[in-house]
Amino acid sequence: MKKELVYKTKFESITQARQEIISWIDWYNNERIHTSIGNMSPDEFEAKNLKQSA
Repeated sequence: MKKELVYKTKFESITQARQEIISWIDWYNNERIHTSIGNMSPDEFEAKNLKQSA
C-alpha cells in the first residue's frame, strides 16, 4: 500500500488520506487479482468455493 498509494500521493488532508486508504484496502481485498488464488479476486474465489462446498 505504501509503494502503490501513500508514497505516490500528496494528500490535502488527513480526511482525504483516510478515504483514499480505505478505498485502496477495499479494492485490494475485494477486487484485485491475486496470483496465489488462481488469478481471481478474493470475491470470485470465495463465491466459487462456496458453490463447490454447497
